[in-house]
Amino acid sequence: MPQEPPCLRPGQGAYDSAVRAVGILAVLAPWLLDQPIDGVKLLLKRTTSGETLVFVSRDPDALFPPIGSPDDPNTGTPGGMSVDLFSANEGKAGLTVPTGLGWSASDGPPARYKFRNGEAPAGASPVRRVLLKEGRIMKVAAKAAGLPLLQSQGAVGIRVTTGTLRSCARFDAASIRKDVPGKFIAKGALAVLLADCSDASLGGGTPTTSTSTTATTSTSSTTLAPCALIPDPFEPTCGGECPAASRCVAEFNPQLAVGCVCLPDALTPCIDSGYPTCGGGCSGVRTCQGFRLLPGEFPAINGCACADPDDTCDDPVGTCFALGVCPPGSVCVGSGPPQSVCGCGTP
Repeated sequence: MPQEPPCLRPGQGAYDSAVRAVGILAVLAPWLLDQPIDGVKLLLKRTTSGETLVFVSRDPDALFPPIGSPDDPNTGTPGGMSVDLFSANEGKAGLTVPTGLGWSASDGPPARYKFRNGEAPAGASPVRRVLLKEGRIMKVAAKAAGLPLLQSQGAVGIRVTTGTLRSCARFDAASIRKDVPGKFIAKGALAVLLADCSDASLGGGTPTTSTSTTATTSTSSTTLAPCALIPDPFEPTCGGECPAASRCVAEFNPQLAVGCVCLPDALTPCIDSGYPTCGGGCSGVRTCQGFRLLPGEFPAINGCACADPDDTCDDPVGTCFALGVCPPGSVCVGSGPPQSVCGCGTP
């Protein structure tokens, strides 16, 4: 019978909160790991002659799937890559790149993946080219814009997923160079504008994880390292600066991906608040909700995560891919990942 990770069992509240957070991150790292990244450029274009998408990031923190691992887009399980777009005005759209044909990998250094589809937008995918170099570059080019581009976008988020690894960027008003029907051009997205790679963060969001201080003896300012996830295959953790009277802590978002947020010192983080009560604090307007995942591809676990208050844990079979809110005394139960059944049940 699968055993639950010790850091998530009921009654383990004696652990120091920092130790528990690291333990939870280590257990969930094989599930979904989020990494907001800086974006160099995002181009979306739709004309009568065709469509274009180009995304480039040179952020060394972009998550790179180890070659031969389950997250390998060429040979992993399920393999492939997904590219999701989030428009402030036109909603969500996505492109996929299947596993297998078109992919190649090299140990480097640096290690790299390439995908080529000269038939795009026909063939295996509308994506024409992908280039991933570990610690160097992430580039996606497609012969499809994804979004309708019938109006201005306001802001566009992009998320690139390989297996359980999600890297994301959001191009908001400060980075937009052109935003008209049929064309969106933006440059210089900042990772600090995102707490995680959830739909909610990429579809909206405001700067929540950065701060700066100014020395009293000087007129110049010093930008501090923002609160962010520090990737590590064994013990990923949160680190960086937060505003006064707050600290950088781990948080499970509604998709149960790990992110890092700044919470007031007086609040116990949701992730540390103790299953099944789960009365801790969350970022934004989210509420702390207990969850229980039944054994499947991974061992059964339970814990506390932050759910959007307007989402209830009652999705039909096959559509539950995010945590929802349940009445007091119950938890959100799913079989996952990916969750195929979702409903409120006993702890």
